[in-house]
Amino acid sequence: MKTFWFVLLISLLCFFVPVVARASEKLKVVATNSIVEDWVRNVAGDLVDLTVLVGPNSDVHTFEPTPLDNVLLSKADIVFEIGLGLEHWMDKLFAASQSRAKRVALTSGVIEQPLTILRLGREHHQDMDPHVWHNVHYVIGMVKRLSRTLKNQDPANAQIYEKNTQMYLAQLQELDSWILRATSQISKAQRQLVTNHDSLGYFCERYQFVLVGAAFDSATTEAEDPSARDMAQLIAKIKKTGVHAVFAENIQNSKVITSLAKEANIELAPSLYTDALGSKGSPAETYIKMIRYNVQTIVSMLKT
Repeated sequence: MKTFWFVLLISLLCFFVPVVARASEKLKVVATNSIVEDWVRNVAGDLVDLTVLVGPNSDVHTFEPTPLDNVLLSKADIVFEIGLGLEHWMDKLFAASQSRAKRVALTSGVIEQPLTILRLGREHHQDMDPHVWHNVHYVIGMVKRLSRTLKNQDPANAQIYEKNTQMYLAQLQELDSWILRATSQISKAQRQLVTNHDSLGYFCERYQFVLVGAAFDSATTEAEDPSARDMAQLIAKIKKTGVHAVFAENIQNSKVITSLAKEANIELAPSLYTDALGSKGSPAETYIKMIRYNVQTIVSMLKT
């Protein structure tokens, strides 16, 4: 009889212990790029098992998934992405991984009217602009969406997520206000930007700048090098508008923009961090530091 009860007890333990272990496991979260990864880390802290597909100083536009990325997605509980076509490779990757994760496009329900970029080729067509993180007001909405997802998927830790979210939102609201104050030093005539690729449309919209042009007339860095005609047209536009600095980017070869600055006889500014954070220890190792660095660089180059 004692043997029966002993066997029964062992059987019950074998049944319940794995369930308890699974319940105590951290959510496995995948972020598509380093910027999203930083938002998740600020909201979730160490409550989740967080991995990133496209890390610091890496280009999400030209990212090529590997078999390891399939494995990461197959084990994930949540996948956070920007959306708006930024992760153009995600549909195929997600399907190939047979992932059952909750897939969350952070711009969904936050960006009602995305900006578009007109590209000129054999035919005129428009690309959706996915670079929404340069408008901090939109980031506040995306972080709220991210937080709601985590609280719904992990209700046991909802209060911690909420506390972290409120602290981070306060920092983002201060950042947005700081940008408005910092850029107020620049006159309307000086608020003109030329960059490598068309990545600062949302920044210009929010903080009242004009994007004069980009060396690569595209929302992505996959565009072919500009033709001599395109470069000549952009140089003429730069001279007409009085732009006196052009900005390279951390995720793209600066050869073309360097040549542009030389031919237009204007200054080449330090590279901005546009599509990815910098490495640890850099001036752009977090999202807030990235935006502050970019704004400080823009203000210092355009203010006279």
